[in-house]
Amino acid sequence: MSKNFFILCIFVAGMLLQSCDEEKDVALTGFLISSKSVTLPIGDSYRICVTPVPHAANNITLNWTSSNESVATVKDGLVTAAGIGTAVVTVSSENISLSVDVKGIASGSGGVLESAAGYWEFEDLNDLSKATKGIPLELFGHITPVDGPSSANKAVRIELGSDNYLKVFHGETSLANWTIMVVFKMLEVDGSKWHTILQTDITPAGDADFFVRNTALIGVGAVGYVGPALEAGKWYRLVMSRRSNMFSSYVNGVQYHNKVDGSHDRFNLKEAFLISQDEDNEDHDIDVAEIAVWDKELSANQVKKLGGALD
Repeated sequence: MSKNFFILCIFVAGMLLQSCDEEKDVALTGFLISSKSVTLPIGDSYRICVTPVPHAANNITLNWTSSNESVATVKDGLVTAAGIGTAVVTVSSENISLSVDVKGIASGSGGVLESAAGYWEFEDLNDLSKATKGIPLELFGHITPVDGPSSANKAVRIELGSDNYLKVFHGETSLANWTIMVVFKMLEVDGSKWHTILQTDITPAGDADFFVRNTALIGVGAVGYVGPALEAGKWYRLVMSRRSNMFSSYVNGVQYHNKVDGSHDRFNLKEAFLISQDEDNEDHDIDVAEIAVWDKELSANQVKKLGGALD
């Protein structure tokens, strides 16, 4: 046998051994993911990267699922926000799985919500007072958790009665210029029921300062009641804004009020304000999914970026 032939045999044998090693199954014991939570504006996407453990693990098939495809869809690790709310995206292989919390937010808000002094979403059923940003609010009377604008959102129901309301803190001792946003739904509109949105008197003892009256028009005597009328069972994003003696309101981005208020002191905020509180029971049941407050007036363009209740 020639020396060259002997070397060739060793080379071929080595290749065969290497080939056998490459084909050997390496079991997956776990994997790592690039993020455990992600927040996406509607329409935006994020790719979740998966690293197998050990790196040499092979013959891996990944399965992707979303707990709520109305909020987030997923295909081969690419997550796309489809709506406002929360969903859990899970990646699994055999008996191993990991989850990613996905939050869908309004698209094109341009940082308006992020600039709020306080923001509350009621997503933690164990602590309904919890603030997404700012100071925890205070709950008085009978407040219960309910579903929000989508199946993934949460809200609170504030029942009829002057003892049932939310106290919301904005972080200052007082505010003359401000914006307040409330995402809400009325359960009934029948020509006799009033619904209270805002009360600036935190004692509380006086008449409320912004209503949906029994005709389903919104406002208060100082600035008048205007329409189009709201409907029961629908979610609305109401924004009220005050600068100096000018008062503005918007429903789902459409302006309703823009006028000089008739009582300057009435709309000055102390250290807090109340939601769904009135001294003589003009505060029938409402569901509230979001509250936000800014220590300034928002422009009409900024309010429009907040969108509607389901944006």
